[in-house]
Amino acid sequence: MAWSTSSFVPPNICLSIVEGVGGGGACGFNSLCRLGDEGPICECPNGYNSIDPNDALRGCKQNFVPQSCDQASPETDLFDFQEMQNTNFPGGDYEHFQGVTEDWCRQNCLDDCFCAVAIFNSAGDCFKKRLPFSNGMIDSSVIAKTLIKFGKDNSTFRSGGGAITKKKDNSTLILVGSVLLSSSGVLNILLPLITYLVVSRVYSRKAKVIQPHPVMSGMNLKDFTYEELKKATNEFKEELGRGASATVFKGVLASDTGRCVAIKRLDAKVRENDLEFKAE
Repeated sequence: MAWSTSSFVPPNICLSIVEGVGGGGACGFNSLCRLGDEGPICECPNGYNSIDPNDALRGCKQNFVPQSCDQASPETDLFDFQEMQNTNFPGGDYEHFQGVTEDWCRQNCLDDCFCAVAIFNSAGDCFKKRLPFSNGMIDSSVIAKTLIKFGKDNSTFRSGGGAITKKKDNSTLILVGSVLLSSSGVLNILLPLITYLVVSRVYSRKAKVIQPHPVMSGMNLKDFTYEELKKATNEFKEELGRGASATVFKGVLASDTGRCVAIKRLDAKVRENDLEFKAE
């Protein structure tokens, strides 16, 4: 093979996305591509920072704590959306609804802890995307509105798996302070008791924070057990394809109203194959 003396340069590389091809797009994962006078400009949406300030093509990362999947504390009041017109992230949808309103699409994404971006168009289509979202583009020719979820309070932090906010901290301090000041005569009795109750409550909340659907670390993807995949593929009966390190089988997810899926099984449990599989 040899280099060609001629090459094709697309008029707008931000829009030259081929669906089905891997990668984060012209500007990397979680970022947006806008055509400028001298070429593409890569931007991070609200709530995201550049992974490498010296290389905008590497994409963006969240600067807020992801939404909790605890049904008892969905934290919907801690998140909002950045509205962006003429913006889209083609491909990578995990849910698609038709004939809905923008308010319905917005609320559905807000209630879904896995939803990071919602795309809404004038036809009433609502597309939901997980992290990382790819192929971000901004152009006047794009007929769609993008809703990007972000944390309202960047000071929110997690400790031992539990989500704790400044608001909760302030409420606890006010409660403790009021009790201590109300009766100075019994301070020595109340202080140990209050300390014990506060600590017990914190640890109790930590113990209850369990995600209803386990996810793969750092990827925000649902984690299935081997038995679930074995049942879905009828004990790996119908083979769709085979590669150097894995075999792909046809499966049907009973938990997802019978949706057909492709299930890849590693042929050898070695560290290199496992890392390659997760990256893919």
